[in-house]
Amino acid sequence: TLDDIVTGKLHDTDGLILDLRDGYGGSPFGYSDVFFRPDVSWEQQTHGTKSLVRNTGYDKPLVVLINGGTRSAKEFLTFQLKSPRRAVAVGTRTAGAFLGAGKFDIGKDGMLELAIVGLKVNGIRLEENGVVPDVEVQASGTYTSSDAQRARAEQTLVELIDRKPASVGARNAYRQGTSSLSK
Repeated sequence: TLDDIVTGKLHDTDGLILDLRDGYGGSPFGYSDVFFRPDVSWEQQTHGTKSLVRNTGYDKPLVVLINGGTRSAKEFLTFQLKSPRRAVAVGTRTAGAFLGAGKFDIGKDGMLELAIVGLKVNGIRLEENGVVPDVEVQASGTYTSSDAQRARAEQTLVELIDRKPASVGARNAYRQGTSSLSK
């Protein structure tokens, strides 16, 4: 669903704020893929039908909003996006609630899931430590029109958009155009 929204309705935006505040766990894999994939336009048309254009990735500026309620898989996603500087993290340190779970059957119709597996990301233990934001902003007016963290995220995104070079697609088109001129 995230891929479809980001490569569909949100694809032509100048940048994106991904609000992970107060977000819990789940499987940590795959969510960041759309933000690291090359942004390639894919067009297909079946005889007699209208052409359908899809995009494969999102390469525009990205800000991730985090707080002490950002937990588990959302911490991993934040780390994935922050580590290579793909996104700027704004807010407060995440919860530091990052353990893998084991599943245990309870009778024939039940299951208990317990956090029992210690995890490290790039050798760093997020459990008890969390992810530190790039831009620290204390919560005030959270989820209202006077949300201080969201306002700072918006300001940060505008700054990123203003200094972003031409997109990868534009740079590649330029390279292809200049190389064909020299032939």
